[in-house]
Amino acid sequence: MSAGAPPLVSVLVPTFNRHDYLRATIAGALRQTFADFEIVVVDNASAVDPAGVVAGFDDPRLRYFRNASNLGVTGNVLAASERARGKYVAILGDDDVWHPEFLATLVPPLEADGSLALAFCDHGIIDRDGRPDDAATERVTRRWRRHKLHEGVYRPFDEIALVYRSICVFSAAVLRRADIDWSAVPRELDFSVDVYLAYLAARTGRGCYYVPRRLSQYRYHPTSLGNSLKRADQRLANARDAVFYWDRFLRDRMLSRNKAYFEMKRGFNALVMVLALLRGGRRRQALEQLWRAWTAGLIPPRILLYHLVYALRLHRASA
Repeated sequence: MSAGAPPLVSVLVPTFNRHDYLRATIAGALRQTFADFEIVVVDNASAVDPAGVVAGFDDPRLRYFRNASNLGVTGNVLAASERARGKYVAILGDDDVWHPEFLATLVPPLEADGSLALAFCDHGIIDRDGRPDDAATERVTRRWRRHKLHEGVYRPFDEIALVYRSICVFSAAVLRRADIDWSAVPRELDFSVDVYLAYLAARTGRGCYYVPRRLSQYRYHPTSLGNSLKRADQRLANARDAVFYWDRFLRDRMLSRNKAYFEMKRGFNALVMVLALLRGGRRRQALEQLWRAWTAGLIPPRILLYHLVYALRLHRASA
């Protein structure tokens, strides 16, 4: 990157209350063999300002910002995107770690083919202390069907992105910034900005490039999203998000070939909301939610059959 010129890649690190993990995340990003990038760290009003963690690296590629108040997960990602200067954007979770070849591997396909909206890779799973979890890694690769993908271009990729959910936008993808309508991301989403960004990229009709290497390490720990969703309140918020975005996908004419799947997922998450309310001891609200979902046509009987068919299809695909 020449003096005064914008970087080719903006690495966005939205962070909140993860000082120890943040240090390892930044260190991994700075070890990239690809040189033309900046790292934009945006703190979401953490209890303790992590400015010292960032400043400790003393690297001119680092830019640090702190929100005056908590904007939520989605709001913080969008705040980071507004600071990006690069042609490409990679969102790196503040508890995840990149392989040194991450950018060097995923940026060249995008540079070589201007019709690609993103490039992505497989990822490994590490525990809270950074130890690899091989069993979890293999399970996740198969769950999201990446073991069935070959290296190369996929066009269109809406099924890969939204049905099989193979693309991990956080920490395992590089996006062409101009192809994403960042203003279209609903700020009210609590947890699902990654899904929505995959949707915005896929609905362009452009292509994606897959590299079947585990170039990113996704960390499982007590405060990670997967563990937080064990709580009824978090499951409720996540399911509320899901009903919203599956409904949006269902109504998008650009994605009509997967309409039945989107309808099934919308209905399934409407029922998850009911169950989350029941588990939280909110029986009256659960019954009200069930009635609203039924009268709105969110849970027609046919989605139960489709859910069974899809579950069998996924089982075969994961084998």
